[in-house]
Amino acid sequence: MIEDIDALRTRFRANLESIGLKSDQVVMLNQPGANVDEKKPWGIFLINPGAAEEQGFDTYVRVFQTGYVMLQIFVPNGQGSKVAYEIAEAFRKIWFKWRERSETGHILTKVGYPRQIANKDFMQVNVFVPYDSVRLMPL
Repeated sequence: MIEDIDALRTRFRANLESIGLKSDQVVMLNQPGANVDEKKPWGIFLINPGAAEEQGFDTYVRVFQTGYVMLQIFVPNGQGSKVAYEIAEAFRKIWFKWRERSETGHILTKVGYPRQIANKDFMQVNVFVPYDSVRLMPL
């Protein structure tokens, strides 16, 4: 849902500096013309909303949705895994049990987890943070 994506993107942007990445070193998924300096740590941020389930009532529909936010972290080989895991932990902390409420519902994040990915050019760590969303939508 658009309201969820906006809230998640706003949360990420508001906390970007605290995770150790500069805004010009992060690619927002589907961002045309993104250009990062691959000699420094950089990342790809994405929001993946899952399938939605609806319950209909007389005047509104309640929509349940699960999904995840993810940051793919890339640190050039030779700079060590410590940098990648420090960024991963900082990203995970900004989402830890975060809740966004609005007039139409809420989003609640769950505990995130990092995973190292084999990559010959970079130390790559992906951090997944699942979320649940409930929205009320008028008919």
